[in-house]
Amino acid sequence: CGLKTEKEKWNFVNIKDRNINWIFGTLLHEAIHIAIEPYVRRFTTKHWRKEHLIDLIGEKYFLQHRRPQKIEEDVSIVDDAFAAHFPNIEKVVEAISV
Repeated sequence: CGLKTEKEKWNFVNIKDRNINWIFGTLLHEAIHIAIEPYVRRFTTKHWRKEHLIDLIGEKYFLQHRRPQKIEEDVSIVDDAFAAHFPNIEKVVEAISV
């Protein structure tokens, strides 16, 4: 499974030793990335804010398939925007942008 990073390099994820739940969770995470990417590009969203938003969406619908990432940066703005604007993802992304 190849994933392109923001620097246009390929990172490969080895799924050989992963369980089906982890694989499914990763696919869902990446699908959410793709779905919100137009808003992220339009509003210039910081990386860890975007990742936290993806985790929140995932928790809302797919908690049993993927655990949220451990993010050390303060991303509480995402929690506030998500609570105020969800399910309008465009408004959430606009509210967390720089």
